Amino acid sequence: MWYGKTVILKDSTEPLPATDWFSIGLSGVAILGIALAWRWELIGAVITIITMILRELLWVMLRADWMVEFLIFWLFVVPPAILFLVAWGLERKIKQA
Repeated sequence: MWYGKTVILKDSTEPLPATDWFSIGLSGVAILGIALAWRWELIGAVITIITMILRELLWVMLRADWMVEFLIFWLFVVPPAILFLVAWGLERKIKQA
């Protein structure tokens, strides 16, 4: 099962396709971006947002479909990244004043 979509495998020992591993890896990079944003708001937030967009585009290009279940992961990852961008902008505005 991948984000709610049932995948029927011929054998339970059959390895995951490389596209699934790649998508999982990009999800990890997005979470790493959130972790980096605790220290460097701009860099971490940009890494997270770009990685999420890239993950969706590559999934559509490699699998030729899109799953609504991806929005659940977006719900937990992208809003904090946007808030880190806002915090960076406010901090920058305060330092310039």
